[in-house]
Amino acid sequence: MKKFVLLTTQRSGSTWVIDYLNSHPQIVAYSEMFLENAQGKPKYGGAKDKNFWSSYLAKTREHNKLIKEKEILNQYLDSLFACEQAKQAIGFKLMYGQAGALPYLTDYLKSNNVVIVHLIRKNLLDIIISKETAFLRNLYHTRNESDIKQIALRLRTSDLIQRLRWQQREVEIAREKYRQIGLPYLEMYYEDLIASQANFDNLFITLDVNETDYELTSSLKKINTSSQREMISNYDDVARLLNLSGFGELLRE
Repeated sequence: MKKFVLLTTQRSGSTWVIDYLNSHPQIVAYSEMFLENAQGKPKYGGAKDKNFWSSYLAKTREHNKLIKEKEILNQYLDSLFACEQAKQAIGFKLMYGQAGALPYLTDYLKSNNVVIVHLIRKNLLDIIISKETAFLRNLYHTRNESDIKQIALRLRTSDLIQRLRWQQREVEIAREKYRQIGLPYLEMYYEDLIASQANFDNLFITLDVNETDYELTSSLKKINTSSQREMISNYDDVARLLNLSGFGELLRE
């Protein structure tokens, strides 16, 4: 059985990918189990039978206040990767910041030869749009199209290039770090995966998942379906700025 981590950043399509993978009969995929201060069990994306790390940590310390966090973390990860059913691969989603906040996590990944699946969204502007629209709607995921309201987004141009460069740097930092630690490493692009299920094939090969004719599915609805021009009220200003700053390739009307 292969263990994997889906490494990524917010608004990169990772919830959909986890949901999609979990529909495969030979894969168990959990969502953002290290979400800060999350309690109980996850509701969106992937398997839902395990508690979030925050809940597990608090409950464990109720019974043993002297136990070290590293030991609790190892126990928790062992429980995540344990499955009563016969599966070929088990994994969970991990954000860049969460990985940095867990000092003992890398040791566990290395000692268990965990596969690092690095999910990247190539269009950095779409990430920012997704963040902004999710905040304005107060809606980050949904399975019901009626929840989705059309909005007009005005992007702040004063720091837009700085934000794009930081997102670019985040990906580069993660890529460099996880390529160097000696674990199996695979990069996947959200735009490729959304285009065709066939683009999951490299992942299935890496995870030693047997071929299947089973059609993978997710009931999550895409929240932003309009073009950038339709969503951004000051699109012309944004386009002018991106073209002058070397980010014009991110524009899609």
